[in-house]
Amino acid sequence: MKPEFENAAEVLHGEGESSGVLAAVDATVNKALAERFHISEFPTLKYFKNGEKYAVPALRTKKSFIEWMRNPESPPPPDPAWEEQQTSVLHLAGDNFRETLKRKKHALVMFYAPWCPHCKKVIPHFTATADAFKDDRKIACVAIDCVKEKNKDLCQQEAVKGYPTFHYYNYGKFVEKYDTNPTVSRGVALPGALSAEGQGNSH
Repeated sequence: MKPEFENAAEVLHGEGESSGVLAAVDATVNKALAERFHISEFPTLKYFKNGEKYAVPALRTKKSFIEWMRNPESPPPPDPAWEEQQTSVLHLAGDNFRETLKRKKHALVMFYAPWCPHCKKVIPHFTATADAFKDDRKIACVAIDCVKEKNKDLCQQEAVKGYPTFHYYNYGKFVEKYDTNPTVSRGVALPGALSAEGQGNSH
């Protein structure tokens, strides 16, 4: 991809500023900048216009770079945030987390960051798990957005080091950190106690 990008940049440079410019940032050197824009995969393309950042389609060839820069597509409307969607997941915050969990016999909590690629892959499976237990008031699937300022203290207290992190609680008491591989193929497996509870309810 790098040669294609460089060749396209030369063509666009010859056209002046009318078509914009192509620029590159080494995220391994400029780590603070990469973190600021939540860059976690490489290569990642971002389009900036008047200081606003937009997503870019999967451009990989000289021709596609040039054509897109000459006529950038209008950015699609952003998808609604997970917490704004109608699901059975409880989206809590630092101020209501512990009181809510005290009322739940079983709580599987997903600490996440909205920009995290692995989180995005596991969200549909976690949501499906919550929907499966939606009629049992003793069970809750909870999500905590650790990027939000109001949740940072909570995530630090719960020793969240990466995303997603899964914790299992019993009536508000931490039981275990739940190790799982958040991939589309595997989804979210359940802790033994919660899985047994679900099997009991299915009969």
